[in-house]
Amino acid sequence: MAGENSVKQPAQLRLLLLLLFITLWLFLIFTILVTRKNFKQEQGSMPLEVIVGIGKQNLEHENLISRIRDDLKIHKNLEIKILLGPYRYVTGEGLLIFKLKPPGFLMLIDKDFYQKLTPEEKTALIAHELGHLTNKPVLINDITANIQFQIEADTYATKYAPPEALISLLDKANFMHDGVKPIGYDLRIQNLQKIKLDNQAH
Repeated sequence: MAGENSVKQPAQLRLLLLLLFITLWLFLIFTILVTRKNFKQEQGSMPLEVIVGIGKQNLEHENLISRIRDDLKIHKNLEIKILLGPYRYVTGEGLLIFKLKPPGFLMLIDKDFYQKLTPEEKTALIAHELGHLTNKPVLINDITANIQFQIEADTYATKYAPPEALISLLDKANFMHDGVKPIGYDLRIQNLQKIKLDNQAH
């Protein structure tokens, strides 16, 4: 009996050490994942004043903004600003928000993403974001409504940029987010492909 116990004890010890090792590894992986998630969400929880403060105004597209302002009949007292900054985890490829003081719209665009765009893609992005001002109000703001909002903004943007530019813009946004497709990606591409074919038919 004593011999059997002496054999079991090292085996039990090895099993205990293995379980401890696995537990430590799982804890380490969990810690890394939580830290990464918190880092991604950190900017998203910032107050608007802080988010605006880390951006820099971009004035390259004032003529485009003026044309869209006239087209959408946006009151001249409502300012429209484009801010470039470290906004990847705040905006995706871009985000249009309304502000009260002074009243107007802020377009937040991730600086690194913006610098990778062609001139046509930049035009497409800005026209798309301002195109959200054409979105029809809905009673329930669910995933279906959000996809429809994106399609409406894409369609509006083709007044100022070719559909090919919007398609390549979406592809670059897809790549920026490690292959995670932008919301409604496939339906948006289908819509843009249809617009492209319609343009070719005329």
